[in-house]
Amino acid sequence: MHRKAAATIAIAIAMLEGTSAESRAAMAQPSSPSGEGAMDAACRAFRAAKASPQPVSQPSAPVMDAANLREFFRRADVFGFTGGVHLAQRGHPIYSQTFGYSDRARRTEMTADTIFDIGSVSKQFTAAAILRLEELGRLRTEDRISKYLDGVPPDKRNITIHQLLTHSAGLPHDVGNNQTHRTRDQAVAEIFGAPLESPPGAHHSYSNAGYALLAAIVEKASGESFEGFMRRELWLPAGLQRTGMVLGGLPHQSVAEGTMFDGPLPPNLYRTPDRDGPNWLVRGAGYMLSTLSDLARWMNALRQGRVLTDASRRKLFWPHVAEGKRRTSFYGYGWALFSNPDGSCRIAHDGSAGVHYDFLAFYPDLDATLVAFNTQERSPWRGFLPKAQNALAGLPLDIPRVGKNVRTSMSRVAGDYRLPTRERMPVRFQDGHLFIEVENAATLRAFSPWPMLPQADIADLPDRQALVDTLMNGIARGDYLPVLSRLQDRFSPEEEKAFWAKEWPQWLVAHGSYLGADLVGTVELEPGQRRTLALLRFSHGSVVVGIIHYPTGKIYIDWMPQHFQRFIYLAPQTDGTFLTWAPNTGRQVRVRFATDVMVVESSHAKLTARRSVTAVRKR
Repeated sequence: MHRKAAATIAIAIAMLEGTSAESRAAMAQPSSPSGEGAMDAACRAFRAAKASPQPVSQPSAPVMDAANLREFFRRADVFGFTGGVHLAQRGHPIYSQTFGYSDRARRTEMTADTIFDIGSVSKQFTAAAILRLEELGRLRTEDRISKYLDGVPPDKRNITIHQLLTHSAGLPHDVGNNQTHRTRDQAVAEIFGAPLESPPGAHHSYSNAGYALLAAIVEKASGESFEGFMRRELWLPAGLQRTGMVLGGLPHQSVAEGTMFDGPLPPNLYRTPDRDGPNWLVRGAGYMLSTLSDLARWMNALRQGRVLTDASRRKLFWPHVAEGKRRTSFYGYGWALFSNPDGSCRIAHDGSAGVHYDFLAFYPDLDATLVAFNTQERSPWRGFLPKAQNALAGLPLDIPRVGKNVRTSMSRVAGDYRLPTRERMPVRFQDGHLFIEVENAATLRAFSPWPMLPQADIADLPDRQALVDTLMNGIARGDYLPVLSRLQDRFSPEEEKAFWAKEWPQWLVAHGSYLGADLVGTVELEPGQRRTLALLRFSHGSVVVGIIHYPTGKIYIDWMPQHFQRFIYLAPQTDGTFLTWAPNTGRQVRVRFATDVMVVESSHAKLTARRSVTAVRKR
C-alpha cells in the first residue's frame, strides 16, 4: 500500500514521532564515532585500486586551507556569485556562508535554509535507502532486480541491485522524455524496453534510468512510497526537515530561483496535490530538493554513523567500479572517490538539474566535509563551483584580487551613463555591490566574455545585421525558409523547424512582443569558429543568440544566454579603478570613473560614457 509523502513541514515533523521501533533499534547499533573506519577503509582500497607506476601512499600532511577557501568565495561574491558553502571539520563548522538573493525581484537574501534542486546528489540518498532496506532485512544488494520488479525482459534478468547502484548494469543514461508524466510501472516498463548499451557488469556507464529502477525497488521492498520511506528512515532521523521531492505549502521566498541572462528560472517544485514527485523515469536519480543546512546535517549524520551502520557505510563509500579506463576515479553507491591535488582522498558527488548546481565532499584524511551550491547553472558561472576544492587545497585563485570595498566612493559613481550613440549604461550600487545592468547591444559588446573580432577577420562575412534581421524576422512570422535554406547540412531541417515552432512562442510568453534584433558583433569561441551575436529585443526582456558561420556559407543559430550575465559586477581595485571578470572565460575589463565620466577599457577596445545630468546618485 502506497502512502503519499508528507506535503508540509508540519507533517514531516509529526512523522518523526512515528519512526518505527524496528528502525530506531537498528539505528542505535554501535558504530565508530566519526565514521572514519568505513571511509578510511574505502580510501585505502581506492589508493590500491588506482592504476599507477608506483603505489600511491596516504599523504603525510593533507592540506585544508580554510582561509584560501574563504577568500575564494569573498572574491566570487563581489563578482556576482549566488549560492552558499559550508565547511566543517570533526563535525564543527569552520566556514558557513550564503551569497546573493534567492529571489532578486523581491530582494530576498539567500540563507542556509533556502531550498534548491540538488540534482544527482539525490542518488546518494537513493543508495542510502537501499542499504537501509538491507539493514532491515528487506533485500540484499546482491539480489537480482527480477526478485522485486515484474516484467523484466531476458536481457536484463541477471542485473543486480549492486549493478544499478554502481552504474554497471549496462542501461542507457536516460530513457524517454523526463518532462512527461509517467507512473512508476509505466516508467519501469519503458526502461525495460530500452536496449542495453553493454552487458550487465561489463563496466561503469552513468545511468539515471538505473537509479529510477532503484527507487521502484525501494517502494516494492518497503511497501510504502519512495519519499515516505526516505523521510521516515533517513531524513527525519538525521534532522532533515526541508528535504524531499514534494514540499508543498512552503512560502515562495524559501525557494531559490535560478539565474540566467533571460531572467529568473523556477526550480522543479511539486506543489500540486495530484503529483507525488517528478517523472518516474528520473525519480531516485535527481529532482530532490534540499538546503545547505539540511545537507550539512546529512553529511554529519553519515560521518557519525547515525543513519547507517558501519557495514552499510563501507558499502556506500567503497570503490566498487572504475569510472574509466584510466582508473583515476571509482564509483561507490551514489558516491565517487577521487584524489585531491595534495594526493589525499575525496569521496564526493555533484548534481545539476540545469538550474541549480551543488556538490558534497568528504575528506576522510582530514575528517572534513564540504557542501556548496549555486543557483547559476544556466549562466557564465556554470562549471565554476568545483574550483572551490582547489581553493581548499591551497592552490592559487584564478579570480582577480578585490581591493578595499569603499562604499562611499562606490555609491558616488552610481547613476545613468550614456554612450555617444545614446545607449544607456546604468551603474547601480546595491547592498554593497556596484554593477552595470545590461540593457542593450553596446553594453553586451563592451563586456562580452570574448572580445569582438576586428573587421579584417570578418570581411568575408555577409552583411551581419541584414542576416540577423532576415533570420529572426522570418522566425517571428512563422516563416522558417530563411533559416532552413541556410542551415548547415549536418543539422536536421525538421528538428530545426520544430525547435523554433516550440521555442519562439515560449519566448513571447516569457518576454512579451518581439521588437527586433540588434547586432552585437562576431566572436571566436574556439579556434576557427566565428559566431555572430545578436540581442533579440522583446517588450519585457531580451535574449542572446549566436549565428555560427561555416566555411560553406551555411549557418546554425545557437541559443546563447547561458554565456552572458545580466548584471556586470564591478570589483574595486587598489588603484581606484574597477574590474569586471567573466567566470566562463576569465576575461577582464577595467572601468574607471572621473567627474561624471565612465571609461570602459579592455585590451581590444575603449569607450567613454557620460553621466546623465538628471541621474539620481544612490548612497
